[in-house]
Amino acid sequence: GGGGQREGSALQRLVQDSQHANNLQLVEIAQRLGIQLKYAEPPERSVPAKKWVVYEYDAGVCLRVIPVSHGSYFLFGRDQTLDQLLGQNLIMLHEQTVSGQHAVLQFRKHEESAAHMVVLREGITEVDEDASGNPYIIDLASTNGSFLNGERMEANVYYRLKEADTLRFAYGDREYRLLL
Repeated sequence: GGGGQREGSALQRLVQDSQHANNLQLVEIAQRLGIQLKYAEPPERSVPAKKWVVYEYDAGVCLRVIPVSHGSYFLFGRDQTLDQLLGQNLIMLHEQTVSGQHAVLQFRKHEESAAHMVVLREGITEVDEDASGNPYIIDLASTNGSFLNGERMEANVYYRLKEADTLRFAYGDREYRLLL
């Protein structure tokens, strides 16, 4: 039968829908595709006005420059099945010790304290506090952890990032630096 072909076009439609979906809709679309998305965005998500960029380094050499100001969140991981679903919101990591859905860079509007989350480093008092959205990193309970400026992060906790912070995922050698 033609059942497989119909499923294929349904899948394509879902993937097309995912290009315009918000994260909560994506979680639903992913479930229908048999993919469990580990992350749902918080209500105070925002797209930053500033032009943030993540630089990927290996032994001091810049391998790629990843613009991260066109969306409210970016998932770091090595699960290739998410590529079609998340598109530019997926930052693929190719190191074996990295989890499929490892960590998320999330832009959030400033709120004193949101009841639904624990936030560390919130006390940063920067001249350039941005009302349009500030960067945070959260480790999605990955197997081998995430590191902020060399310190292992707690899982499922938002860490407020500032310019020139360095991230490392699992036991990989690559470093990811957030710059404006």
